[in-house]
Amino acid sequence: MTGVRRSGAVLVVLLTLLLAGCVGVPTQGPVERVEGQQQTCQNCVNVEVYPPSPGDDPRQVVEGFLRANANYQSGYSVAKQYLTRESAQEWKPEDGVTVYDLDAITVKDDRVSLRGRTVGQVAADRSYAVRGDAFAQTFTLVRQDGEWRIDKPPAGLLVAADAFTRNYSTYDLYFLADGRPGDGPGAVQSPVLVPDPIWLPKFRNPGRVASALVRALLVGPTSWLARSVTTAIPPGTTLSVDSVTITDGVASVALSDSVLALPDAQRSLLAAQVVYTLKEALAVRGVLITVDQQGFRVPESDPTTLVVPTTAISSQLDPVSPNAGNQLYVVRDGKVVLVDADSAELRPFGGDLGRAPVRSLAVSVTDTDLAAVTDGGTRLVEATTAGAGTRARTVLSGVDGLLRPQFTRFGELWALGRKDGVQQLWRAAGGQARPVLAPELAGRDITAMSFSPDGVRLALVERTRSGSRLLVARVTRGDNVEVEGVRVLSTTQADTPQLRRLNDVGWLDATHLLVLGSATDKEAAGPYAVSQDASSITNQGEALAWDPVSVAVLLRTQSAILLSSNGQTWRDQGTTWTPFVNKVSAVAYPG
Repeated sequence: MTGVRRSGAVLVVLLTLLLAGCVGVPTQGPVERVEGQQQTCQNCVNVEVYPPSPGDDPRQVVEGFLRANANYQSGYSVAKQYLTRESAQEWKPEDGVTVYDLDAITVKDDRVSLRGRTVGQVAADRSYAVRGDAFAQTFTLVRQDGEWRIDKPPAGLLVAADAFTRNYSTYDLYFLADGRPGDGPGAVQSPVLVPDPIWLPKFRNPGRVASALVRALLVGPTSWLARSVTTAIPPGTTLSVDSVTITDGVASVALSDSVLALPDAQRSLLAAQVVYTLKEALAVRGVLITVDQQGFRVPESDPTTLVVPTTAISSQLDPVSPNAGNQLYVVRDGKVVLVDADSAELRPFGGDLGRAPVRSLAVSVTDTDLAAVTDGGTRLVEATTAGAGTRARTVLSGVDGLLRPQFTRFGELWALGRKDGVQQLWRAAGGQARPVLAPELAGRDITAMSFSPDGVRLALVERTRSGSRLLVARVTRGDNVEVEGVRVLSTTQADTPQLRRLNDVGWLDATHLLVLGSATDKEAAGPYAVSQDASSITNQGEALAWDPVSVAVLLRTQSAILLSSNGQTWRDQGTTWTPFVNKVSAVAYPG
């Protein structure tokens, strides 16, 4: 299996870039020049977008306006021709995108009404949220110079779902895991890059993509992620020229002089953010940062050209730790056992966990520590993986209903269970477990959890009266550690697999989840890749009769082991799932 793929100020800066540029959108069929709009660059391409014709009736005007919304144009000057002169001056297409699926259009005198379903919303900060509520929009038209024109249109763009799929793409900006160096609560000892997905029009010119991404990166993270990440880029930093250029695979990024005072360590992190943002989207091989037309030196740059090769960025910053182990652990007959991935040979694990009745387990990212839930889900213990005879120490006890524990790449051990009948999160970092503030989880019945490879985001499965829901939250690490920003990821969207029963969740890569789900309790669950914003849900194999109930993902290869309710495990072979070891009650990879 392979990976699948701000505030008002954010909106103004990023969308100003988009509206100022020229862009093409891929399509089939002939490319038409837009009448009534002056071409300002060779890359300005518009598809089936025309200004209103003399004598157009109200419906034709509205349909033309919607068509002009769906296809990017510089300044949306064609779309504005469908508006009254006053509305054209006031309308702000940069205020986001409403994605809709239309059922009907009705016309009554000077009013044109649309009815259908709201599929999703691109917010001001370019983040995407799935919706499923009713879509209703009524346009009022007035006569101006003898022609029908739209008066007071809604803010932002209205884009039909099929056009959105065709004309928009998602890209990742990269920020840094937030935290304080040192030994204080929640301290993060080394920075980690965290992807932040945004949506932009599909630019034909790679330089346009790079320009939009760098400008968005300079503005900062989306509002949802902002409290959990930081940036090495000084406030107020801008591009000192209009665009980023790409020549022979090297992106040239001209920054303002606010970066000149940065120490080497911060320069390295700034370069990493820029390099990752551009290399993931455009496969550039290097980045040249300049200030006042002079090369900007960072420790990783080539001493002669000052180009920062993508390979020079420390792999320790990667959202998926390069130190992640690949040893598979399982529980058989209540005991921890090691599995050889090639031969499926089982080897006993020495020490307490090789004898204790283990219900579930987790392995640290570096494969140095094991955590296990024992005593019928009432005790959490931890032991090292090195050597025979290792003793397990108790991390948490006096609770019940402990779920599978989780390690993060920061060495933290997390647990979720019940204390006095109330579900609670705990976190242990080198000592006893301490409760974690998570007020937005109060009253929810969580049945599974999984941390993202960067340790900043937390996926959860919530049991509800009607089935299950998929949630994602973020972790803030400062003076206190807190889980907040809980969002529901819809797994019951129209035109996607309907997943109402969810058995387990894991992270397939830095931005996609692997979910085991089915439409009903009577159907067998199957594996599905779900993007972090639930904009895509794709089947990763048949929903077979073995009904997988638990998942373990080897992040370095994005491969998985699934465990069925009858104790049989199934191994991901790229295109098929094949039987692996049996008589197993739990599975875990490092991380």
